[in-house]
Amino acid sequence: YLAGATVELEGHSVVGERDPDNLDAIRRFAVAYLRNEQNQDLAAFGVDFDIYFLESSLYKAGKVEETVAQLNAAGHTYEEGGALWLRSTDFGDDKDRVMRKSDGTYTYFLPDVAYHLSKWQRGYERAITELGADHHGSLARVRAGL
Repeated sequence: YLAGATVELEGHSVVGERDPDNLDAIRRFAVAYLRNEQNQDLAAFGVDFDIYFLESSLYKAGKVEETVAQLNAAGHTYEEGGALWLRSTDFGDDKDRVMRKSDGTYTYFLPDVAYHLSKWQRGYERAITELGADHHGSLARVRAGL
């Protein structure tokens, strides 16, 4: 239990709350704690980032919805079974992929597509995407979305 523990993240201290019902505080602490661990791992490999980008910021800024709208407008999606699908087979994937589940939540790869689009919108011309072994299958989905 990490109540009262402090994690330093990007020059700010994040303190673990003692209230188990304060989900926002728990979420802030968990993100800071995990980001701190990631930073330590990256430092061990000599990797440093100029800009950190939280997935949650894509949702807050409307980038995920914007990505869905662009894919819809381009005719790369269809509805089936209450879900929104990406026609990823049109781009070499072995099967079409669900982007928005029937409960309205998005699948894992869609924010990755939105993130890469935001990089291009910010002027980047090339991106290196590093994936863990458990995410190797998402590359075809992200490429199809892009």
